[in-house]
Amino acid sequence: MAEPDQLALHPPVTAPNGHVELATVYPATGPQEAATIQLVNHLRDDLIPQAADSTGLVVHVGGVTASNIDFAAVLTSKLPLFIAVVVILAFVLLLVVFRSLLVPLIASVLNLLSVGAGLGALNAVFHWGWGTSLFGLSGSGPIDSFVPGLPGRRMAADVCPDSVFPWASRRCMTQVGHNPSSDENVGML
Repeated sequence: MAEPDQLALHPPVTAPNGHVELATVYPATGPQEAATIQLVNHLRDDLIPQAADSTGLVVHVGGVTASNIDFAAVLTSKLPLFIAVVVILAFVLLLVVFRSLLVPLIASVLNLLSVGAGLGALNAVFHWGWGTSLFGLSGSGPIDSFVPGLPGRRMAADVCPDSVFPWASRRCMTQVGHNPSSDENVGML
């Protein structure tokens, strides 16, 4: 019997050895909608444990949708740690290279602001649908679970924002005895 938020429950298929059965459930909602996530969690936490209680059955919920839900949960829980590690390592690297607290501090703050702005814009366009007509999109849609990690990877590749280089270059020139005037474009690329 299908739950109310399921589109269909196919009858179980038994393996040739008779030890494994496979039942397929299709949700009535999309794979990344909250109702689908609730259905998978309800099956795993409530329905299946009650049905398999004291039977000795080992029941697993799998498939593409359940795997994507699990993958998204793992990535979501690890994203703050990933960003923190990248920012801390970039801070330490810049601290060693420039021997200054100001340069790595500014770079870390700008990197965090950059990632926050990128994730916010991603959410605004693809989740809330803001500006979809501007980009030629038909409406809002799901965001794949690996996408929020992309700004962090970019942040790892671009350790020091471009705004830090002119300051660092001026500091280095001052240390070697050259006093750059305010109209020189020192360090600008």
